[in-house]
Amino acid sequence: MDKALALKICPDFHPVPTDSGKVKCRFYGDDSLCKRPEYFRCELTLYREDEERKALAVPTISVSKAQTLLRCPRLYALNYIYKVDPPIPAKWKVVGRAFSECRAKIDSGLPYAFSNEIKSLPVDKARLGAVLRRYQEWRKPEYADALNEIRVFFPYKDVHFVGYIDELLRNRKTILEWKYAATEYDELKAVYQAATYFKGIPEAERFVLARAKKPQQRLKQAEKPTKKNPNPHDETPIELEERIYQELADKQHELFTYTIYDREFFDIEGTLEQIYQTAKLISAYEAASYPPAFGMNCENCDFRPYCLKHLTNIGCNRKFCGYPQICGEIKKMKQLPAEASASK
Repeated sequence: MDKALALKICPDFHPVPTDSGKVKCRFYGDDSLCKRPEYFRCELTLYREDEERKALAVPTISVSKAQTLLRCPRLYALNYIYKVDPPIPAKWKVVGRAFSECRAKIDSGLPYAFSNEIKSLPVDKARLGAVLRRYQEWRKPEYADALNEIRVFFPYKDVHFVGYIDELLRNRKTILEWKYAATEYDELKAVYQAATYFKGIPEAERFVLARAKKPQQRLKQAEKPTKKNPNPHDETPIELEERIYQELADKQHELFTYTIYDREFFDIEGTLEQIYQTAKLISAYEAASYPPAFGMNCENCDFRPYCLKHLTNIGCNRKFCGYPQICGEIKKMKQLPAEASASK
């Protein structure tokens, strides 16, 4: 790759010669992870992979794409067709991404740093900081030898499946997928991921879903002054992190849980066909201008402000509304300037 292009893709690209006579970035780490704590995967590697997909000139399917399409066709279009940046990223995505990136850096023996996004959420940062500290102490030794962020990419009929595996263990025999959340993993997404990864890694024998349970502790408010504590103060995020860290002692099996899927009991081809058939709905939704599916999922959607404008302009299409009564409630949640002036 031309150096000028490389610097345009990543301003921190720093080429150095290798023993084989080639050139690579001095910050390039194992599994294409960047050695600099403020970055995750190598930007140049991501660029090459994207160019490879474009060169194939065939559609790609991922578990995330299929799940998003099922959830809401308009959300799918905003993410994957129009590639629109959300006005405000969903907090759960920011926190989950921070956990994934920091965990991968820890397992690769690289330094990690919190992004500005997670720093803007001090309580969530404190919770995550405590969990990562315990993870460093309790992680299994085999994780240090794991392959991180492994790309899965294979043809299926007239499309290509694509995905990224969090970790490959035991000579590629075990696939490990991590989640940081207070709730259990979505079963349908787990099945879709297992099928995709089993197909992409033929030697893998088991798929393990690992969950790091998100703490729920909140900042404590100052108590009334007492003789023992005449000057009480509200708990700080740093104090919250330390409190959570101490409360997690001896709770390893509660903090980290695992669900195992064995290849021999899994219908890989049947599941891939289900994902493929879901993707075939794209053309039908495109003909209908990717209609929104208003419902319970609207509450945590990144693009909710855009759909509020849609509701104001053309109203709710009941044919695609699983919960019609919520449409009116969404309108009440936020009035646009035009609505506010009209109601006076």
